[in-house]
Amino acid sequence: MIQIAYSSTARQLMTTEALSSLQKQAVSFNQANGITGLLIYNDGIFFQVIEGEADVVESLFKRVQSDARHHRVRLVFKIPLTFRDFPSWAMRVENISPDVRKQQLAHILNTGRPASSQLQIQRQKHFQTIDLDNTDSWEEPSNAQKLIKAFSVF
Repeated sequence: MIQIAYSSTARQLMTTEALSSLQKQAVSFNQANGITGLLIYNDGIFFQVIEGEADVVESLFKRVQSDARHHRVRLVFKIPLTFRDFPSWAMRVENISPDVRKQQLAHILNTGRPASSQLQIQRQKHFQTIDLDNTDSWEEPSNAQKLIKAFSVF
């Protein structure tokens, strides 16, 4: 098994609906092909981790590189994997754009509790060492590993 992490730039900003549609497509494909992973989106920047059998993941990454929805696809790392970081997620998608985080925080302040899909706000302590808005730093393998660790704990 291997894990590939990459970042890329969206050709246009993604709406919540577009991200949901992308997730549905990815889950369907990934379940059929034994792939798990995480997609983080922040105002036009993607960071994705895909994991599974080497030939399947490498083939998917080639498809990703030619996907017209984004450009500037940059491989952050490709490593052998003994255990998956995201074993139960065919594709988890997290929109951490600043406006979305503000909405999540407003929900918490208004209701006193996080919405079920807003776990990153509830577990803010996991992100204290990560600058979520400095998306250029995601291309550094050590920072990418911090992102992966932060999202794999919940």
